[in-house]
Amino acid sequence: PLRRLIRALVVAGMISLGFIYHYVTILPGRQGHLLLGAIQNFVTICCYASPLATVKMVFKSRSADSLPFLLVFMSCINGMCWLLYGLLIQDTFVQFPSLVGTSLSFFQLSLFALFPGSKIMII
Repeated sequence: PLRRLIRALVVAGMISLGFIYHYVTILPGRQGHLLLGAIQNFVTICCYASPLATVKMVFKSRSADSLPFLLVFMSCINGMCWLLYGLLIQDTFVQFPSLVGTSLSFFQLSLFALFPGSKIMII
């Protein structure tokens, strides 16, 4: 069952990419670029927000053990780098998801300070 689900998700993803490519290439002018940028911003924000799925567990258990520290930390660094780059080139499509991602990462990092877990983190 899990293997079938993964296969179905991969096929759905490939079909979605095909449709996106088709629409991006047939739209006039910069509309295709704007559509692709909006889709990418959505996907990027979802990636930054993915560790938030365990926040309810963090508040319930009063422990940040369920959060992936290194992923959150590197997401924060990555978001700050992309935000700085977006500011330098003055590109909203780079700035917006980076600002949201950096903010989400800082929130998640603050949970490690508020609810220290029992795991010993070695960086």
